[in-house]
Amino acid sequence: MLSAHLDSGIPLVAYNASYDFTILDREAKRYGLDPLGDVRPVIDPLVIDKQVDRYRKGKRRLENAAAHYQVSLDNAHDASADAIAAGRIAQALARVHAEKLSMTALQLHDAQVLWAAEQAASFAAYLTSQGKKPFADDGTWPVR
Repeated sequence: MLSAHLDSGIPLVAYNASYDFTILDREAKRYGLDPLGDVRPVIDPLVIDKQVDRYRKGKRRLENAAAHYQVSLDNAHDASADAIAAGRIAQALARVHAEKLSMTALQLHDAQVLWAAEQAASFAAYLTSQGKKPFADDGTWPVR
């Protein structure tokens, strides 16, 4: 079902997509199913938000992004509510940052691949500068 949706060219929106898609990929392998492979096009409001508003202070969890972009999220951590909020945050990002995000879904997907890698490297450098050990995140996106 997921591959049929993606084959249609309609983007799939997921907040912190690398988390969900990596778990889905590993579970598929664990149960002897085909791994996800090249999942695209994906729109990840978390990666996009970090790119277009790099220096905003504060957390970037779904609840924080919803509040920042004035998106209603009444029942956080409910799958349906989270999915709807992720879609609405993606729409808000497209409105607020139209000039920076003026590209096709596939171009945006490819840009997010680069942005996620840059963001992971930047965060690792920050942790190192603070004398902390970086996470084992190489920035591979959307499936680690």
